[in-house]
Amino acid sequence: MPHTPSKPPAVRIGQHSEAGQKDTNDDSYGVMTPEMPLLETKGIAMAIADGMSTSEAGKEASETCVKSFLMDYYATHESWTVKTSVGRVLTAVNRWLYSQGQAQYLSDRGLVTTFAGMILKSGSAHIFHAGDSRIYLLRNGAIKALTRDHRAWLTRDQEVLSRAFGIDPQLNVDYKNIPAYRDDVFIFTTDGIHDYISNKEIAAHASSSLDDLDKACKIIVKAAYDKGSHDNITCQIIAVEESGLEDENAHQQKLGGLPFPPRP
Repeated sequence: MPHTPSKPPAVRIGQHSEAGQKDTNDDSYGVMTPEMPLLETKGIAMAIADGMSTSEAGKEASETCVKSFLMDYYATHESWTVKTSVGRVLTAVNRWLYSQGQAQYLSDRGLVTTFAGMILKSGSAHIFHAGDSRIYLLRNGAIKALTRDHRAWLTRDQEVLSRAFGIDPQLNVDYKNIPAYRDDVFIFTTDGIHDYISNKEIAAHASSSLDDLDKACKIIVKAAYDKGSHDNITCQIIAVEESGLEDENAHQQKLGGLPFPPRP
């Protein structure tokens, strides 16, 4: 029976970041779209991170986290699941940040960063998260936060990160896996944005310029700045053109080509 072959994932990307009212920009972000066959077997990786401004090396922490996620994930074994592969990578990154903080700064606040990452593969979005950077899903005009902020109140007026990379040698990273479809839009933000403008505003600004995602990111960043954001301000938007979802015939053909498992 003839069938349409499955297509590898494909996306459009928009990005914009500013220091805002701060002297330096400790945010980091990026997207990695590999060549075939990794594009089909591993998917597309994307991430955002916000280095803690009160740590001694927030920028180094956020850059290390994002770069390691984008690069090292593709070096993991192809038989591993996305969750296992990313889990190994992020565990190693967290331990490195913590050990470097202890060695260089004699502190568990030496290299500290939030992190929100996603792998788009085979029609699924795999979300990994620690801290208060966010990933939103904009679908059919409705916006939904896919991550939960890890914050704790110290006093009535002061809250701190309850989870982040580099604070402790053991880190629990949130994970979820949701279906992804063509025309889905994923919006990555640091708290310099979502602490100052509402989810509804983010959705409206993004929807107004879906044909120019860089412009949409700039509009969102400016809106947060105009609302008085005093933090670094970063927005990254990923629009799905192909989710990598296999059609049923292609999937059955692949299954038919696999050897039978051994007898128990």
